[in-house]
Amino acid sequence: ITGGTVEATTDTAAGDNAAIGYTAAEGLILTGEGSTSDITFKNDSDVTVFSIPTGTDDILFPDDAKIMLGAGSDLQLYHDAQDSYVVANNTTTLKIRNTSGNIELQPKTGEVGVKAIADGAVELYHNNVKKLETTSVGVTAIGTGNSLLTKSAIGTDAHEAGAGFQNTPSSTQGSRKAIMWLDADGANFSGSDYYYIEKTGGGGVTHILQPAQSMSFGTNGSARMTIDSTGAVIMPGQPAFSAQLANGASNLAINTDHTQIFDQEIFDLNSDFNVSNYTFTAPVGGKYQFNSFIRLQQVDTDATYYHMYLVTSNRNYFDIFQPVFSADPTYLNMSISVLADMDTNDTAKVVIYQAGGAAQTDIGSDADSHFSGYLVC
Repeated sequence: ITGGTVEATTDTAAGDNAAIGYTAAEGLILTGEGSTSDITFKNDSDVTVFSIPTGTDDILFPDDAKIMLGAGSDLQLYHDAQDSYVVANNTTTLKIRNTSGNIELQPKTGEVGVKAIADGAVELYHNNVKKLETTSVGVTAIGTGNSLLTKSAIGTDAHEAGAGFQNTPSSTQGSRKAIMWLDADGANFSGSDYYYIEKTGGGGVTHILQPAQSMSFGTNGSARMTIDSTGAVIMPGQPAFSAQLANGASNLAINTDHTQIFDQEIFDLNSDFNVSNYTFTAPVGGKYQFNSFIRLQQVDTDATYYHMYLVTSNRNYFDIFQPVFSADPTYLNMSISVLADMDTNDTAKVVIYQAGGAAQTDIGSDADSHFSGYLVC
C-alpha cells in the first residue's frame, strides 16, 4: 500500500479468495471465489449493482438494475421482474444496425418473426413461416395459393366479416383465377352478404354482389352510377334534360333567326340547361343525342322556305321545307334528331327561320314544342 493507493505488481491465480493483481497486458485484475459469485459490486447502501456468478464469464444484473449509456443516460437496457427493455430515453431515433449481415427478431429460440436482409427484403413470419416480404416494386403476400387472406381465414361465424385476395394457381390459363373480395357474412360465399371481383386467365373480369341489392359507383362522395337488383343502370349525374315552351310565339318576323324560348324544364339531371338563354352547355366532351320538335301554326304558303336549326359550337344541323300548298296549313311540324359531337363547354340551342312571305306564323307552346338531349358516350 503506497499512500492512498493499492498497487499490485503480479498476476492473480485460480483459487484466490479475494485478490488484486496486475499484468502489463491485462492491467488491473480482480479475482475472487465465492459460493454464488466470484465478484460482487455493491453501492453505498450495500445493494448489489452487478455480480459475476461463480466460475462463469457472465455479468449478472439484478431486476430493475439498468445499463445506461450516453451522457444523459440516453440508452437503457434492463429487466424488471417480468419483462426486458431496450429504451431510447430521448426524442432521437433508436437504430438497430448490422454492418453487412441480416437482422432477425425471434419470438422464441430458432423461430423467426421479422427478418431484415441487407440490401434486400424485409420478411414477416407467422409461426416461423414466411407470410409477407417486401420487393423492389412493392410487397409479396404468401399463403394458401399465394393469397393474402383466404376466404376461410376469418371463420364462418355470422357476425364476422373480412376482406382479402385469393387466387387459384394452375398450369392451364383458363383455370387460373384471382379474386378480390369483401364479405360481411363470415367469409361464407354461399351466404347472403358478399361482394367479389374475379379474373379468370384468358377471360374477362366479373363483379358479383350478393344479396340482390344495388351496386353503386361513386366519385367525390356521391353515387354516379347504380345497378339495381333488376339489373337496371341508373346514372343520376349523367347529363340529360328536357324543356318545352311555357308560352308560344305569334307572328314571327320574317328573314330573322328566332331562338326558341324553351323556358320550362321538365327535368335537368346535371343542371346543364339554362332556361334564361334557352341553351344547353356540355359539361364534358362527348357524343350527345339531341331531339327537338316544333309545331308551326298559321303556316304561310307564300314563304320561300322554313328552316329549323340545331345550332352548336362545332356545327349546325337543320331541317328545311318549302310550303307548297293550295292554302295556308293550320299547323305543320318540324323536327331534328341528331347525334352531335360536343367539346367541353360547347353549347346547343334551337332556331327557327322563315324566308319571305308574311309575318303570320305562330309557334305552339307546352308539349307542342320541346327540346331534349343527353350524353351518349
